[in-house]
Amino acid sequence: MSATESGPAGLLVLCPLEIEARAVRRALKSVPGARVRTIGPGPEAAQRAVESLDESERRMDVILAGLAGGLFRTTGQLVHASRVIDEHGNSWVPPIGPPDFFGKDGVIVGTDEPATTLSGKARLGRSLGAHAVDCESHAFAAAADRLKLRWGVHRAIADGPGDRLPSEVGAWVDQRGRTRLTRVLIDIARGRASVRWMRHLANCSRHALDALKLSFECLPLGDATERPDPTVDTRPDLRDLHRWGAETLGFPEDTGSVLLFGGSFDPPHRGHIELAIAARDALGINWLTLMPVCRSPHKAHPTFASYDHRLRLTLSLVRSVSRVGVSGIESILERDGPSYTVQTLDAIRHGVNGELELRLLIGADQAAAFHRWKDPRDIIELAEPAVMLRAPADSLDDLMDAMRPHWSPDELEAWRSRVVDVPMIEVSSTEIRDLLLNGGIDSPRLRELVPEPVVEYIREHALYGSGWPRP
Repeated sequence: MSATESGPAGLLVLCPLEIEARAVRRALKSVPGARVRTIGPGPEAAQRAVESLDESERRMDVILAGLAGGLFRTTGQLVHASRVIDEHGNSWVPPIGPPDFFGKDGVIVGTDEPATTLSGKARLGRSLGAHAVDCESHAFAAAADRLKLRWGVHRAIADGPGDRLPSEVGAWVDQRGRTRLTRVLIDIARGRASVRWMRHLANCSRHALDALKLSFECLPLGDATERPDPTVDTRPDLRDLHRWGAETLGFPEDTGSVLLFGGSFDPPHRGHIELAIAARDALGINWLTLMPVCRSPHKAHPTFASYDHRLRLTLSLVRSVSRVGVSGIESILERDGPSYTVQTLDAIRHGVNGELELRLLIGADQAAAFHRWKDPRDIIELAEPAVMLRAPADSLDDLMDAMRPHWSPDELEAWRSRVVDVPMIEVSSTEIRDLLLNGGIDSPRLRELVPEPVVEYIREHALYGSGWPRP
């Protein structure tokens, strides 16, 4: 939503709850013309808020923003509505589409009452194909569409598909969107909600609010003339390790050679670390560095956990492992979109000893699609790839056949020499997320796949919809 798209009137964000409005205000505090308003919860409040907009506000981009219940997606994930529906078959398509950084968008269903039961959430997800549920989107969409506004709906998941909420939750907020703390304490005292459950709910909401705030900080607002001059080198000076800390690079600069292994690590598991260490040792490289990416350009959907959580999970994975580090460089590289490998490598190469040998560890599936990466030959110059065989290209011949149409004979021969002999381990982050979502945080299978420090971090922060206390 650039200034030219939204017109001179700017941006208006409507939040049902005051805690949501506070998070969005912090994100937009330096954006000229942006307004944030608390409207109160429920469909009537949403309709009333839209219909009461004055003429200048009706020329703004109007976004309904806040927390929602997840029907397929887990806590902290962002959902920008590609479509809003209700339970009666009505449907609205927002004029404002999802920002680029959101990745996959979703369907939001609005209901007149909160969806608190597991069966109710499952019904909405299965029968309507919705990704998230709230009590305002349908009324907001109907009113905004009727007034021909430019509108959108922007939500962060606070309770997942496996979370049953207390039936009293609707009474915990007043008509102005403020938390009724006394009512909450009374319900706890009467045994309607446990202290443990309330602590869990508060943690999940805090995680979702952080994601909501970050999403507005990432919106491409403002006039294009205010953006930095693309001819100016704005890369951070990574040589100043005392300023940034060694964790920024994830390796000691005098190590001589480093194998870089990037990925979503959502969550990280034993396969990540064991295969990477095997590759490091087979290549005779001194140090291994894992680099969680903010947003992969090769994946259509956003990550299930935030970058900060994935960074800390990866640090937990490598705890006490020798000659292995984790790089937080993505946290200081300012990007408007995906995390391109060539840009990250260029920043690292820009800030370290020119004699340092850098190698980039990738899977055979990534090598087969390497010609589609941004500036693939520049990547090879910055950090020569090392390739691990894995499905679907689990043999050298299969890999060469997949790459042959895209590379010259000399380049193909160079790729052949980059394959490193490491064992194949059948484990994926998808399998782990499925285990967690289905209550398997204490299962023997999960403990086979994920080290204890990673499991405990997931449990502590209620990630991936698993191990959460029930009311």
